[in-house]
Amino acid sequence: MKKFIKVFGIIFIIIHSLSLLGISTPSKIQGGWTYYSSASSLVGILIGLILIIISKRYINETSYFIEYSICPKCEESYTYINLKDGICPKCDIKTIDIEEYYN
Repeated sequence: MKKFIKVFGIIFIIIHSLSLLGISTPSKIQGGWTYYSSASSLVGILIGLILIIISKRYINETSYFIEYSICPKCEESYTYINLKDGICPKCDIKTIDIEEYYN
């Protein structure tokens, strides 16, 4: 899904950049060639950039995965995936990464 969003954003930028430069793009809907207005081309480029930024943020947020966590209050360790939203079932507070705890 992350790659799809990024590729879709790049395609948006390419198509609307070509149209902004005056180069027409093929359109299967109309059966010919189509030109976008300058305003719609700029909006298309902006949408493409937003999609790329979203994909980068999504990749960065999900690249770090906590495997084991520990409750800072009761010091009980848990497998993070078995916790609901990373909350300690005994103390009802957010657990932290076990490596971070021991550092």
